[in-house]
This record gives sequence, structure tokens and C-alpha cells, in this order.
Amino acid sequence: MEQVRGWKPMFLMFGMPILGWICNIIAMKFYELDRERMVQVQITGSGRRELKEKKKAWETYARAVSILCWEGSL
Repeated sequence: MEQVRGWKPMFLMFGMPILGWICNIIAMKFYELDRERMVQVQITGSGRRELKEKKKAWETYARAVSILCWEGSL
């Protein structure tokens, strides 16, 4: 296997993650998160979880019905 030389592979391996971390820190610095906003985020997250659970339950039901119809049980 040929040995890779130069600064480009080193930049891709170490520089890009460091650049991403710096961008992340800058974004977090300007993100306003207070008590009210945190509650709002938690409520939104719990609502999405409930929708996912309902969707999964509906897909399971629909799959069971389709299997029963395919077998001729219904």
C-alpha cells in the first residue's frame, strides 16, 4: 500500500473535524436557550415520540390485516 504524503490528507483527517467543532461552538454560543425555550423543546420532542408510536402501531395493524387478507382469513 502506498504511503500518502503531504498536508491534504492530514487536513482532511484532523482539520475538518476541528473546523466542525469550532463551527458547532460558535453556533451554540449564539443559540438562546432559557427555561421557557427548554420546556418548549421538551414538549415538541414528546409530541413527536407519541406520533412515532402511533404510526408504528398503525403500521403493525396494517401489516397484520394485510397478512390475514392474503391468507384468506378475512
